[in-house]
Amino acid sequence: MHFFSKTFNVSFEEAIAAARQALERQGFEVFAEIDMQRAFKKTLAVDFRPYRVLGAYHPALAHRAIQVRDEIGSIMLCNIVVQRRDDDCIKISAVDLTTVAYATNNVELRWIVLDLRDRLQNAIKNINAKPVTQHRILETNMSRGQE
Repeated sequence: MHFFSKTFNVSFEEAIAAARQALERQGFEVFAEIDMQRAFKKTLAVDFRPYRVLGAYHPALAHRAIQVRDEIGSIMLCNIVVQRRDDDCIKISAVDLTTVAYATNNVELRWIVLDLRDRLQNAIKNINAKPVTQHRILETNMSRGQE
């Protein structure tokens, strides 16, 4: 499975806000936010790093796709993961829908899913937050006594 990902050196909440804004600029609507850290604590009694899943969809593309094939609705929902990594950087990622697009025999549906994929890729690529550079990662690791 392939993903679109980008890593940032911002606060977790800033990353969530930046991801939401980037999705909205591409025409997506965020309809759900699942706090996996809280869910794991509540249901499994385990501590987990900050990790949220933003559930989003593109209304116009979802509508077109469902008109072509009414069972397609679940594929038109996109999950974007925002997580704090061990190095304290924030990673934002989403699944690349290319495989899904080519799994259908319906050419019109394939073009809709590829359009969705491109918009999702552009949203991740154009998130307006401060990207991490190699220099920043090295500084962070060195400040912890790691080399």
